[in-house]
Amino acid sequence: MATYALIAKQPLQTKVRERLAQMYPDCRALNENGSAWMIRSSQSTKEISGALFPRLSSPMDKPIPGHVIVRVSSYWGWQPTDFWEWLSAEKAEPEDG
Repeated sequence: MATYALIAKQPLQTKVRERLAQMYPDCRALNENGSAWMIRSSQSTKEISGALFPRLSSPMDKPIPGHVIVRVSSYWGWQPTDFWEWLSAEKAEPEDG
């Protein structure tokens, strides 16, 4: 599994937050407004984006919000202790293959 940062232009819509919680139950919010998240997944950035922001299925659907998903290989910053514990637990997990 790899760690990814999801950074959205605006706070995620309720539907997207629900998908995020369902598909990536171990995700962590980086801010209070819900526009930045950390995700663990074995999927690619494109697959994560497609899962969270599926293509429009009807003209009534809202447009896909601006966002970027990047794989995290190095990090530094200030967050609560539980965030650092979560992040370091990912590094302790053995990689498949």
